[in-house]
Amino acid sequence: KKLKELISRQDTTVLLVSHNLEKLPALSDRVIWMEKGSVRKIGDPETIIREYQAEAQNGSVKNG
Repeated sequence: KKLKELISRQDTTVLLVSHNLEKLPALSDRVIWMEKGSVRKIGDPETIIREYQAEAQNGSVKNG
């Protein structure tokens, strides 16, 4: 509840790090896909999560 209140404030940026792909769309309007410390993609949660899941399913997502 407190996180949603903080996120809803105007002129506020919240950096949330999560591996919970199901909750990200409800908590953010933009996500960053990081891979090995570098930015892979930036965009709306649904698009980036869909692309991430497709690559993870194909085994092309790199860990660590």
